[in-house]
Amino acid sequence: MQLLVAEPVFHCLQSYHLAYFYMNMPLTSKERLHLLCRFYVAPTPRRMGYAAAAERFIKVMAMVWAGSQVTKLIRAGGALTLAPIVDRGLSWFTTKFKFESQGKAFMAIIVLCFGLAMMLFFVVTLLWA
Repeated sequence: MQLLVAEPVFHCLQSYHLAYFYMNMPLTSKERLHLLCRFYVAPTPRRMGYAAAAERFIKVMAMVWAGSQVTKLIRAGGALTLAPIVDRGLSWFTTKFKFESQGKAFMAIIVLCFGLAMMLFFVVTLLWA
């Protein structure tokens, strides 16, 4: 019984090491796109059962958590570095499209991003339906 409990954990660690290996490899954009499609966009098999679905969920969540922890300092540094550039871009967007405030321009950008994400989601889902 203990082997059945430890097996998904082993697979999670194995996926973590694989993800860490791929993150630190110098890859071309074509190879990164292939890995993205292979691990995240590939359709899941139908009727895989509760245990297999739970195991897959744990693997994905472990990879997301590990990726978040590994890149935390890089993301924080990037945010601090890009903050003045983003502020200038937001000011330009506000004046270009004649918004009353930067808050309203920011909300328009957020709505645009969510709209594009939803459109991409529905297109991908309809292609595999």
